[in-house]
Amino acid sequence: MKRLFFATATPLASIFGSGFLIRIPILNGAVGRYSILAMALMCGVAYSVGSVIRFNIMASFLLGVLVSNTMPHSMNIWSR
Repeated sequence: MKRLFFATATPLASIFGSGFLIRIPILNGAVGRYSILAMALMCGVAYSVGSVIRFNIMASFLLGVLVSNTMPHSMNIWSR
């Protein structure tokens, strides 16, 4: 599981870093001195969208567990 985390976190960090390098100069040209505030707002919106996506993924997983009435061994925290 640890390898999977690093395999997904490293590219994600690279994408975020590239996005910041591109967005900040664009925001500076568009909103001037309010670019930091605009960037914070964009981060808040992105976090909110991510929360909705994570919730939907977890809800669909739990719905599948309820329908099949079984839990995959890897997700069963009580079997350890």
